[in-house]
Amino acid sequence: MQPRRDVAAILQERARALARPEAVETQATEALLTLSSAGHAVGVPLGRVARAAALRHLTELPGAPSYLLGLTAVDGHLVSVLDLAAFVGLPRSGVADVRGLVVVSGANREIALTADVLLGIVDAPESAIVAVPGGSGPLARVARDLGPQGGDLLVLDVDALFDDPRLARDRG
Repeated sequence: MQPRRDVAAILQERARALARPEAVETQATEALLTLSSAGHAVGVPLGRVARAAALRHLTELPGAPSYLLGLTAVDGHLVSVLDLAAFVGLPRSGVADVRGLVVVSGANREIALTADVLLGIVDAPESAIVAVPGGSGPLARVARDLGPQGGDLLVLDVDALFDDPRLARDRG
């Protein structure tokens, strides 16, 4: 009878081991709406995206800087349309490829960013997001290997965008 007790003890120990929750490693991530702007992959923190829409109509603003394309209505709200690539000095061949807008919000303001294509949403591990060497401004971080075809993804800092003096509310 002794062997049966050993088998029962072994089975009870195995049952206790299986009943214990496994330690699950969690990695902090940042949800990013990804888009292509002038052929550059950009990630916008999802929590800062107010809405996304197709660009249907654009009213140009005479005398506006080249990066400020004009005004449009999105869901009944008038918003300024910003060519992010031109704003930060990335090369662009023109705005003919712009098909959509991503409206971002911050500091009680909204602005629409041009998008050639909306690519989707990714959960970027915080460990994959690093500072661009010597970078500053709204695109000073990059998510490694998370862009299209495994390339890098520029990560937009919405606060830095709105803090830029070129977008100041009172420029006078």
